[in-house]
Parts: sequence; structure tokens; C-alpha cells
Amino acid sequence: MMKKSLELELPATRMNNGGGSGWIRTTVTGLAEKKESLLSSTNESTIRTIMENSPDGMVISGLDGMIRNLPVKTANMLGHKSPDEIMGRNILEFIHPSYHRKAIYFLNEMMNGNMTGATEYLMVKKDKSAIYCETNANILRDEDDNPAGVLYVVRDITGRRQAESALRESEERHRALFMESPDAYLIMMDGIYTDCNQASESMMRGDRTMIIGKSPQQLSPECQPDGKPSSLSASERIDEACRTGKTTFEWAHRRFDGSVFTVEISMASIMLNGTSALFIALREITERKRMETEFRRLATTDQLTGLYNRYHINQVFIEEKKRVDRYGLGLSVIMVDIDKFKAVNDEYGHQVGDMVLTEMADIFRKGVRESDILGRWGGEEFFIVCPNTELGGAATLAEKLKRKIESSDFGAAGRRTCSFGVAQLAREEAIDSWIARVDTALYRAKEGGRNRVVSDS
Repeated sequence: MMKKSLELELPATRMNNGGGSGWIRTTVTGLAEKKESLLSSTNESTIRTIMENSPDGMVISGLDGMIRNLPVKTANMLGHKSPDEIMGRNILEFIHPSYHRKAIYFLNEMMNGNMTGATEYLMVKKDKSAIYCETNANILRDEDDNPAGVLYVVRDITGRRQAESALRESEERHRALFMESPDAYLIMMDGIYTDCNQASESMMRGDRTMIIGKSPQQLSPECQPDGKPSSLSASERIDEACRTGKTTFEWAHRRFDGSVFTVEISMASIMLNGTSALFIALREITERKRMETEFRRLATTDQLTGLYNRYHINQVFIEEKKRVDRYGLGLSVIMVDIDKFKAVNDEYGHQVGDMVLTEMADIFRKGVRESDILGRWGGEEFFIVCPNTELGGAATLAEKLKRKIESSDFGAAGRRTCSFGVAQLAREEAIDSWIARVDTALYRAKEGGRNRVVSDS
């Protein structure tokens, strides 16, 4: 149950940072035990559909940096006709050497949970030309909570970088790139929008007279998704951009027709005609957020039953234990095992076995309380996490579920039963110890004749 450290090595990489060159190796410390492909434990066709329909480029690599999957549009972005020209090559081959050290550093930080959000890199195309790309990277994990690969969402921002540069260089060039760009750009001074291009008008479904003179919070819902007032969040982001020179973040905007949508905002501090200003680029990411939600669902859901998978239940254990440690609330867990399930598969086949699993999941789903968290642990084992519940309350719930199961008909498999182990988390007890106790209780229920509830006190 407890996470274990694994050192993951990226291949040796030639470095050239202007001050000399040489070969380096780097070690990335992650929390893992396996290197299994995510695609082996989730719906591969669904992931491929998401990647092919993404408005941004997407790449899946292994922990060794080798590219395992990408759609045609990502290959085209890098000047290649087919993904086959890229598959099996190291991701660092497509990042400019001057950015290798940065890429390795940020991957290391991400693996250790210290970094999220977008990062800019100079990418190398097939013809050796370079493009600026904004990259969001996410660790993909298998059902045992082990890192299985990395998902990169890649966007070509060369045009945006050129527009920023033009703003710094000349008004004439500014107007051409700024106004005609297909991306939404705005200029802000003293917290107020002073200019915008046609793409931003289209995005907001209004015209420039409706945008200019407004503050960000006037074009946003009252609060952002994190619950913080938009006025406070906007002030903090503007201050950050002015202080650091640049910032990128996600934001909920409200169109003039009242609809709310999600954008990724990049703010860069510039001098415009001798006056300090902020150059703002908006990219709608509603579809990307939908895809991220779908990826999270795939990564945390058991594909057969629709219940949470082992990885997510592990996260629930961690979060609920924090509440117990902080507030002293009761926390119990029920471990369930379908009795003689192997015989079902052997006698009736795996199709009937799968039917038993899905119908059993439905019984649990309908029988637990709204506050309970239900998941499939693996095979024929299930977990029910019961927050704010003492041992007796969890045992009572287990007895109710046992009676419901033994009175249910499972079609070709006939009547089935389950054995239950129940345990309450003790104060300052480690999660591993807690799960070992409930596993022992379940073993005693099986050894005692099955179709029983045994509590570990």
C-alpha cells in the first residue's frame, strides 16, 4: 500500500548550452514499482480517439522517454508525414539541445510532485527548423498507482512568441501580427483592457467596444473554479506577471452571451510606446479540459464494473487518513471477496464471470451509503471505504450487503455469496497495517465457512 521509490534513468543526452558541450546522464526519482503501459490497463481505443480529436498535439512516452503513441497531427506539427517516423524515438530528440537540461529538470520535478502546469520549449522539426511549443506533461499511472508513462499536450506557440516580440519592436508590426492573428490577444494597462484583436472579439462573442475599458473580473464569473473571487485571482495573476515578467494559468471567462468557458492565459510584461503593459494571449481549452477529465476517468475507473479502481482507492485511503489524523473522526473499511468465484469462471466461462462481477458491483452501488466510497480492488475483491464510521456501523452495512447478495439470483451462475472483512483505522496507524488487518479479517471469514462478516477489533 505504501508508495515505494524507484529511480528512473533517462538516456545519456548530448548537451550544448553555449558554454561547452558534453554528455550527461540524469536520474529521475519517481514513486513506482512497475513500468507497465497505461494502455494495457485502460481503454486503448478511447485514448486513441481522444488523441486524434484533440485540438492540440499529444504524445505518450514511456518512462524511458521513448515515444509510444502520437496522432498524425502531432507528427505533422514536427514536419513528419507519419507517426511511424517518430514512434520508438526518444522525446529529447525533438527538443532543441539548449532546452534539454530544462526538460530533464522539469520532468524530475513533475515525477516528485513539485511541478504542474505549462512549460515552453524550443522543438526541432524534421527539416531542422525550430518552433516554440508550450507543453503540459502529466504522469500516467497504472492501477497500482505506479507511473506507467507520460502524456504530453503540445501546442505550437511560435506565432504568439512572434507577436510578443513584435510588440516590443514596433507599432507597425504590432498591428499586423496582433490584429490579424488567429489567436486571441489583448493588451492590458493598469488592470484594464486597452486593446484586443478580432480573434478575442470572436472568442468573447462581442466587439472591441464591449471589451476595451473592462477588467478581467468584469468578463468572468464571480468566482473561479477553485472558489476564489475572480477579482482577487485577477489581481494576484496581474501582480505575478508584473513581478516576474511572465505567467501562464487557467481561467474561467464569461462570454457576452452568458456562457462560461475555460481558457489558458499567458501574460507577458512589455513596454508599449514607453509605457508598461501586459500582452495577454488567450487559448480556449474547454475541449482539452474535457479530454483531461476523460483521461482521469480512465485512469481511476475499473473498465468492467465502472467502480473506482485500485489506484483511486489507494488515494482515498491517503486522503481519508489525513482527515482522521486531523479531526479524530472514525474511518472503517469493508473488504469483500466473492466466494468460489474461480469455479464460476471454470464452469461457466469468463463472460458469465464478468456478468457476476458487474451485477455484484450494482448491488454494492445501490446498497452503500452516499458518503461511502466503493472500488474494485482486483479480481473478485472489492473495497468499501466508510468515512465518519465506527467499526460497528461498517459491520452492520456489511451484514446488510451479505443478506442482499445471498438472496439475489445471478443468472447462469445461480446463487452466490460473499465473505466480508471489516476493520476500523486506529489512531496513528499506518495504512499498510490497517489494510493487513482487514485482509486478515476477510481470511478468517473465508476459513470460517464463507458467507460471513468478520470484524477486526
